[in-house]
Amino acid sequence: MRSQLGELGRLLREYKDVHGRYPTNDEGLAVLDNFGARFELTFYHDPDNPPDRLRYRVPYWLHHSEHMIDGYRGEYGRAPQSVEDLKQSWAWQALNQHDEYNRDRRLEPVPMEVAFGGGGSLFFFSPAGVLSPWLVPYVYENRRGMDRGAFRSSRVERDKKGRYSIQVDEGVYVYSIGGQLHAERKDRARWAPHAYRLAGCGLVLISAVLVVVLIRRSKKLALVGGVAMLVSAGAMVTREMKAYDMTCYLPSTPAPFSYRDSRVVARQRKLLDSFHKRGVIGDETYAKALSALERGPMTGEPDQ
Repeated sequence: MRSQLGELGRLLREYKDVHGRYPTNDEGLAVLDNFGARFELTFYHDPDNPPDRLRYRVPYWLHHSEHMIDGYRGEYGRAPQSVEDLKQSWAWQALNQHDEYNRDRRLEPVPMEVAFGGGGSLFFFSPAGVLSPWLVPYVYENRRGMDRGAFRSSRVERDKKGRYSIQVDEGVYVYSIGGQLHAERKDRARWAPHAYRLAGCGLVLISAVLVVVLIRRSKKLALVGGVAMLVSAGAMVTREMKAYDMTCYLPSTPAPFSYRDSRVVARQRKLLDSFHKRGVIGDETYAKALSALERGPMTGEPDQ
């Protein structure tokens, strides 16, 4: 995602150098015309089965595009400049061996539009523009000449560190809703152990204060308070010990992006509704964006 955002920023600045302006919000990223190459890849789908396996192929290609580009650069000393260059990569040939197998099985061909940025990223397209690795379109904002209040639902202001967004220029942004959700999950995982530590320290502190208060009234009550303090401290220590004894599941790299998370789709739909209501995007753009969310990016089937 970070690699794609960086390259989209470069492509947008080059677009402005040529056309004298950035794309409008209705044009979006779909109007970019300065990719290194733009072409169709054919995936294959068994119409008798759900499209799960076909969806998996898109992030699989996104993951391996780096190998294609790096492999070509290592062999020829430069980045590929065209699709024909890209086809010389060993990774391209390896991936297409699988597609040859699918052609032999006479599965249903599904064309997918792809663009090669030239700097190291491969982009897949939907009617609403460039897809992020979460298989939903990147959000493009051009605030120039528009009321800032129209973008009050934007996710850019929540990303001060630029974890899932990029500022291309003054008032021009690109970001990923899927990236925002992923960053939130990482934050929760990072801070979860600290919450238990703070709770344990708080219990010990309360127990200590209780002991001091009770000593003045009754030694028996003070003893009860002391026991409570020891139990609190023991619970905290036990929790800390168990925090280092957890099972960690590591899926293969493309696995987190094999399906579109329903929470990502819901957030993006809410954002689109806000932009449409406040006049950021028109009716036609809004309809295309909803279509990209409501249907699978390749098969046209409703998302599972």
